[in-house]
Amino acid sequence: MFKSFFPKPGPFFMSAFVWALIAVIFWQAGGGDWVARLVGASDEVPISAARFWSLDYLIFYAYYLICVGLFATFWFIYSPHRWQYWSILGTSLIIFVTWFLVEVGVAVNAWYAPFYDLIQTAL
Repeated sequence: MFKSFFPKPGPFFMSAFVWALIAVIFWQAGGGDWVARLVGASDEVPISAARFWSLDYLIFYAYYLICVGLFATFWFIYSPHRWQYWSILGTSLIIFVTWFLVEVGVAVNAWYAPFYDLIQTAL
């Protein structure tokens, strides 16, 4: 299945791992903070649905899009494949949606936090 769905599975998955590792290390080592300072984003995110279109989140969306775009462009040129849009971009979308759903859980917990703090104080 991997050979029919992914272009050159061995090199593809190794390059995906290395590319993801480089992207995560750059972001966590201060690249995200550097870009946020560059565009003037604040560290405070709203405790509402507005957090998903705050500048910090928009910066991350753009970073993810650039990383996926560069990776996909390389593989589209290096090894054109019949299912390249589904295999590369579809997998990237699944990863993004999974991350986004985790962030929705975090937002819900942050929204409930004052209520839970009130219950703890009352007890």
